[in-house]
Amino acid sequence: MINKFFFIIFFCFYISVFAEEIVLKYGDKINGKIIAKNDKYLLLDVKGASIIYYTFEIESVDGKDVKKIPNTYFLEHILKSKSYPNFVKADEFLNRGIAYYSKSEFDYAIGSLNQAIRVKPDYFEAYLYRGLCYAGKKSFNEAISDYNKAVELNPKNEEVYFTRGLSYASLGDLNNALSNYNKAIELNPKYVQAYLNRAFVKINKGSIEEALLDIDKVIEINSNIPTAYYIRGLANFKKANITQAILNYSKAIELDPNYFEAYANRGFAYAYSILEKSKQDPYSPSIYINVGISYLDEETFKKAISDCNKAIELNPQYIDGYLIRAKVYFLANDFDKAWQDVYKIEELGGKVDLDFLKELKRLSKR
Repeated sequence: MINKFFFIIFFCFYISVFAEEIVLKYGDKINGKIIAKNDKYLLLDVKGASIIYYTFEIESVDGKDVKKIPNTYFLEHILKSKSYPNFVKADEFLNRGIAYYSKSEFDYAIGSLNQAIRVKPDYFEAYLYRGLCYAGKKSFNEAISDYNKAVELNPKNEEVYFTRGLSYASLGDLNNALSNYNKAIELNPKYVQAYLNRAFVKINKGSIEEALLDIDKVIEINSNIPTAYYIRGLANFKKANITQAILNYSKAIELDPNYFEAYANRGFAYAYSILEKSKQDPYSPSIYINVGISYLDEETFKKAISDCNKAIELNPQYIDGYLIRAKVYFLANDFDKAWQDVYKIEELGGKVDLDFLKELKRLSKR
């Protein structure tokens, strides 16, 4: 009884004395009272709510390093108490996780979301956001596992099907990606992003006309979405409708002047339009032929290079921009500049498709 009485007095004394400003690493500030601390956790009273933070989440406590705040011996007893889940609010952990996620601090976010799920094991939003964090870390299988749990908890939420589709697509599993986008659209027939992603998957599966129908639906819902025209450009280019593809990419750029992917792809479309047999499959290895200066339309070539340069100017890390420019130089027989872009791709950690590289080596005799 004496020990318990001492604990209560010490507990009340401790939280009444230490009112601190806690700065978290994602930039948020909290005014709270320190209840207890050990090397791993800090337990705070924030407006009557007991909240635990990992010490690695905390930038400072009243301007001091958190390691300089003395530990208290009783935190382990609180953490082991059966009542612990009853006084820590899962929503606080979720909100913290979302804040870290918004800053791309995925590890910190996962730590907070783990706590949310510990307190509330059936917390749909925590599984959804933890899946998003794993996807942000490119741990797509872990993301899908969390999305599966989220679907189990809430099978009528279109967002979780869409995000699960994104992870399947990132793994190259286009069939599962497509089925998830289908489900998202079934639940929300005006889900624009799901239509866009479904169209992109359909292009990759060779279902061009179906992809164009999805883009038509997007434009019917909202005619000012640059991505819709960009993907329409991809579809028309795949069909070898080069003039139409250029118009589509131009519309995307009109709506978003910083759309670097649209510039790069329009540049390649300009370059491809130089070929005499422009109705052949633009993705076929057979396009990598020695076009020759006699076939070169200088004005069109300048447009192609200008667009590629603009794409790289907007995003110097855009690997596909260098690859497309390399192919444009190749079509103009400027092999030295094509090789410069190939070296830049390798410097950035990218890969050059083998068909193109084989023809570049053959014709440049390198």
